[in-house]
Amino acid sequence: MSDPDLGWIMGKTLIGDHDVLHLLPQPIESLTHALAWNDCQVCYYAARAVVAML
Repeated sequence: MSDPDLGWIMGKTLIGDHDVLHLLPQPIESLTHALAWNDCQVCYYAARAVVAML
């Protein structure tokens, strides 16, 4: 990868720096946040269901 800026952005993305999301076009950023939120909700309800069964 010859472009150092691109390498820096990729590195930040790989370590989970959420600021990188703001470099994406707005609809993609919104979609990414929505998907992450949905995953959190699904995990939350799945965990509650498991605890309820115990």
